[in-house]
Amino acid sequence: MNSRMFGIGSIVGRSTVTDGARKGRSRLGRRVARLAVVAGFLAAAPTGARAGTLVAPLLYPDQNSYVVCTATNGGTTPGKVVITGRDAWGVPLQAYGQSCSDLAPGVSCSTTFDFNKDTSCNFEVSGKIRAAASVYDNSVGRTLVAIPATK
Repeated sequence: MNSRMFGIGSIVGRSTVTDGARKGRSRLGRRVARLAVVAGFLAAAPTGARAGTLVAPLLYPDQNSYVVCTATNGGTTPGKVVITGRDAWGVPLQAYGQSCSDLAPGVSCSTTFDFNKDTSCNFEVSGKIRAAASVYDNSVGRTLVAIPATK
């Protein structure tokens, strides 16, 4: 009885695979490895448009202040942005001000929320969009603090 027939040759120290099959597997392994390296480079390569979500932390304005969410297109091509304000529990808030969707290069868009309403700014973006949340004090007519939104 031939030990190769039952695949037990490797147990007793004999190879059950011919040299040609072994070379075929190693060639395939090298090809898979090369493909994985190329795929890694393509995945890591920067693209012109970046899509994703930017979030600024929860801000706590007082009775004379309100939160302003602002997005600016820092790229050379048009971008898109949807601004949503959320309360401490993640519930969307009523927005006032500009309706933001398409942003030309260098253009900014702001949305405001109620006075004395704790608000976190969320930005769904496509393109090279930079964003921030700020607290504007209506009684003194200036911005008190601004915090950049991050991924």
